Amino acid sequence: MVPKLRLQVEGWRGISHSYALVNQFQLLAWASDPTIELGHVDTPYFFESWGKHKNPAGLTEKDQAIIDDLKPLPDFDALFRIHSPFNLTPVPGKRTGIFMVTEFGLDVTTVNLQATAALRDQGGFIATPSRWSQERLLANGIPGDILHVVPHSADVSYFHPLSPDIIAQQRKALGFNDNDVILLNVGTQHWAKGMDLLIRAFAIARQSRKNLRLILKDQRNTYTLNTEEFIYQTLRESKLLSDDLINAITMIPMNLSLHELNALYNVSDAYVSPYRAEGYNLPVHEAQQCHTPVIVTQEGATKDFVLPEHNHLIEGQLHTNARLKDEIPVNAYIEPRFDQLCEVLQIVGQKSTRPSQPALSTWQDCSKMLRDLMFTK
Repeated sequence: MVPKLRLQVEGWRGISHSYALVNQFQLLAWASDPTIELGHVDTPYFFESWGKHKNPAGLTEKDQAIIDDLKPLPDFDALFRIHSPFNLTPVPGKRTGIFMVTEFGLDVTTVNLQATAALRDQGGFIATPSRWSQERLLANGIPGDILHVVPHSADVSYFHPLSPDIIAQQRKALGFNDNDVILLNVGTQHWAKGMDLLIRAFAIARQSRKNLRLILKDQRNTYTLNTEEFIYQTLRESKLLSDDLINAITMIPMNLSLHELNALYNVSDAYVSPYRAEGYNLPVHEAQQCHTPVIVTQEGATKDFVLPEHNHLIEGQLHTNARLKDEIPVNAYIEPRFDQLCEVLQIVGQKSTRPSQPALSTWQDCSKMLRDLMFTK
C-alpha cells in the first residue's frame, strides 16, 4: 500500500471570517482525499472576541464535526498556513505553503519579506486567490517564481439555485412585494468594499424607483463595525436621509448559517459590490452559484470569474501608489464610476431563469492545485 502524504494545516476554523471559511472548505476537500493524511493546528484568532458562539462558520453539524475532529500530526511531509498575520518562515526540511491575499497591497511593517528568500531556497511557495492580489504582491516584492494563483470556490451543497416557488415564499416571509427589485450586499463598510457608494447610489435610484429595496448584512460580530450607524452617517452626510429610504433598507443583524445565506442570495435580484479593492470577493462567487446576477467593479479581482453576460460591470479609474485620506500608502485601488452605478440601479430588474454560470473551479479543484504544489518538487 502506498503511504499517504502527510499534510499539516495551520489556520483558523470554526468562525465565519473569510480566511477561516476558505480553510474549512479546503480541509473538507482534503479530508475526502484518500491520498492525504490530514492534521490541523489552530492559530490565534486576529481578535480575541472571535469564536464559535460569536461568529460561527454556519456549516452543517456533519461538516463542522469533520473539521473539528482534525488533530495535529506528530510529523508531516508538508505544511500549509492560512491565517493572519502572515508567517513566511519555512519549516526546515518540509515543503511549506503560505496563503497570502491582499486588497491594496501589503502592509510591509507586518510582513517579514526577507523570509521569502529562505522560503524559496527550501522549495516553499505562496498561494493567492486572484490575479489582482498577485499583482499587488509582486509590486510589494514577493518573488514571482514562488507565487501561484489558486482560486477560491463556492460549495454547491451550500450555494445553489432554489425553486421559483420557494423563492416567492421566502420573499413574502421577509416582507417584500411581488414587484420589488431586491439588491443585496453582505460585506462590511470598510472603504475598500464600496458600501458607501452602494448606499448613496441606492438612495438616488430609490427617488424614482419606489420598488427598489436593499438588504444589508450587519457584520459587527466579526468586525465590530455597526452597519446601521454607517447607513445613517452616509445618508446624512450625502443629504439623502429620509424615512422612506430607511424603510426601504432591510438590515440582517444576526449570524446566518450558510444555508440561510444561500436563501438571501436566491431571494435577491442582484448582488451589488462596487468595491475599490478586493482580494477575491467570495460573496460574488457564491451569488453567481445561485444564478443571481452581480453588479461589480470591472477590472478588479472578480474579473477572474465574472463574465459580462447576465451581469453588470462598473467601469472605474485605477489609482496606483496612492495614499488614502488617513495617509495610509496603498499599491493600487479602483474608484468605480458612481454615475454608471446609479444608472445600473435605475435599470436592473427582477432576475429571470438564466442558464447556469459557466463552470467555475470547485473546492476539490482548488485543493488539488494546492496539493500538487505541496507534493510536487
